[in-house]
Amino acid sequence: MLDKLGLIDRAGFLPYQLSGGQRRRAMAARCLIHSPELILADEPTNDLDDEWAAKVVELLAEAAQKGAGVVMVTHNSRWTAAAALKYKMQNGELIKI
Repeated sequence: MLDKLGLIDRAGFLPYQLSGGQRRRAMAARCLIHSPELILADEPTNDLDDEWAAKVVELLAEAAQKGAGVVMVTHNSRWTAAAALKYKMQNGELIKI
């Protein structure tokens, strides 16, 4: 998973030795490596450039295809294209799109 997220050369590094984007990718790797049944992802693409953000979303989509429930919160509507269900928060109310 570290290799998929471009972190294989940082495997022995401590969090303070990583950039913000590297830490975000490490968190995604730590989550995905365990093949959880449910993934709650709050802004998983924050701190990432477009290339790595797309890779994280791709890996979350793969987890969903394998049967995991994936709940992703994002401000970037670009990443909602593959979602089976979409909701938005409007005036404190959750509305199905």
